[in-house]
Amino acid sequence: MSRAPFVMAKAESAFSRSAKIEDSTIGWRFINPLMKAKYGVDSMPETAENIAEEFKISRADQDAYACRSQQRAAAAIEAGRLAEEIVAVTIAQKKGEPAVVAKDEHPRADTTLEALAKLKGSSKWRAPSRRATLRA
Repeated sequence: MSRAPFVMAKAESAFSRSAKIEDSTIGWRFINPLMKAKYGVDSMPETAENIAEEFKISRADQDAYACRSQQRAAAAIEAGRLAEEIVAVTIAQKKGEPAVVAKDEHPRADTTLEALAKLKGSSKWRAPSRRATLRA
């Protein structure tokens, strides 16, 4: 299972009784100390927050970008511009006909700036003293 939320590292020695379990829900699984020293280990949400802060990208600007992106994706799908990129997948069911997933369920054409503005910022990746702009 490549997307298991918790993973156990290889034992440090034969018959070791110490087991280190890593939460890999988001971010790195097993941190290489040399890579950590050189590049850090910020997860994608932490990186997004850092970039927004460094380049002064406001929450309103993020919302406008997200809204425009959702509308453009929905329009591209509706116009058939992504037809060759999306492949139908058939999933066998225990009972009845197989389920067919033939389109990307993520784009939301009805996304509005007002709806995005109502979403709370996720402070999970933020120090308490810093205001979160990222949506979970």
